[in-house]
Amino acid sequence: MTPKRLFRLAFLALSLVLLQSATGFSELLRYHNVVLDEQNKLLPWSTPAANAYDQYLHQLWQYLPTVPNGPSSSLPMYFLYCGFSPGTPIVPDSY
Repeated sequence: MTPKRLFRLAFLALSLVLLQSATGFSELLRYHNVVLDEQNKLLPWSTPAANAYDQYLHQLWQYLPTVPNGPSSSLPMYFLYCGFSPGTPIVPDSY
């Protein structure tokens, strides 16, 4: 995944959080409680906050090689589906 695409996904996720927070739809974002500061900015879940993005990238790079190939395909599932349900094994989300 290119840095540009990763940035777009992060921006989209943040936009959804802010929209949900502003409209009161949800207090969860992908299994995490949403925590905002006094300026309604999203706070990271991991600590220390200064290393949150680095920790996220480290976890992502550790996770990507473990994603299994899709059914009837030699491609990893993240090339074939836009989302996953958590669990073992991971299962593609169905829309």
